[in-house]
Amino acid sequence: MSAGSGLTKGGCRARQSAAVDVDGDGQLDLFETCEGEAPRIFRQQSRGRFTNLPSPDSVGTTYRWAELGGPRPSLLAAEPRGTKVWSYTSTGWKLQQSVHDNARKGQVAQYALNDYDNDGDLDVLAVSRSGNTLLNNSRGLLEKVPLKGTGIPLRSVAASFVDYDNDGRIDLDLIPQGLLHGLGDTRFKSVRRLRTAPSGAGITNWFDYDNDGLRDPVIVTGNAEFAQEMTVTRSRNLGPGGHWLEVNLHGQGGNREAIGARVAIRSGNHHLYGWVGQSDDSHHSQGHYRLYFGLGGHAQVGEMIVKWPNGNSTRFGAFPADQVVDINQP
Repeated sequence: MSAGSGLTKGGCRARQSAAVDVDGDGQLDLFETCEGEAPRIFRQQSRGRFTNLPSPDSVGTTYRWAELGGPRPSLLAAEPRGTKVWSYTSTGWKLQQSVHDNARKGQVAQYALNDYDNDGDLDVLAVSRSGNTLLNNSRGLLEKVPLKGTGIPLRSVAASFVDYDNDGRIDLDLIPQGLLHGLGDTRFKSVRRLRTAPSGAGITNWFDYDNDGLRDPVIVTGNAEFAQEMTVTRSRNLGPGGHWLEVNLHGQGGNREAIGARVAIRSGNHHLYGWVGQSDDSHHSQGHYRLYFGLGGHAQVGEMIVKWPNGNSTRFGAFPADQVVDINQP
């Protein structure tokens, strides 16, 4: 930590970290969780200089920031009595919602994010060895969805939503159960691939490391979250796959990663949505900001609309699919 930055270590035994614009001022702030304590937040005042920001009255086992539809991002916290949803307002922290999940005493291993029902907002899957919980986003409020009939297993240790075959339907990768193919109607079906041995902890993260349009998995398993030995497997996705689009957004000022931006695309009669940061399922850290869209049989994007973190929008007309596009905020 550089002298004069305002960042301090203190006695915090850090577990997770994230960059997020907590207060909506256009500057990325730093979020850090501490084992057995409330998280710490450092508000960015100017580039490279931070000051302490009060944190919510929350001691959880895991956290994740999500764009649930409010003016500012919401903080998901796995607490002993369920998942709590916090937001930072002009008057301080506000508990938006408390949801009873299926995890025992707050032992959620991870929150995975995606618009699994394709209605234009982010939904949440909380995975746990003691019980998975699917939470549907209904106008900014999370509603518990029964797992029966969805094809989602009752218990897992890690999860990542991914359209692995670019057919335009959201799929799901779970540890240890492996890939579940999305049927396009909020149901999933196992395809018996990428299964792992039972483990106490894991990470599954998908990114297109060779820029061929197909996302590739990195899977980590071990006996415990911070085990001395972990098994790391990187695989290449050989397809087959449909047409695709990948988007890198470049923001302005103190948010060059454009965290908080939303992209909506239309391909044929199909609409797809993505949020910067939703693809990052590394759990303990952050750094995966690219957005991925599977287009199935459509070789062209009909329209794309980028809503930037400051609320401004940029619209693009029709253009060819099967490319990585870089877009700078005007």
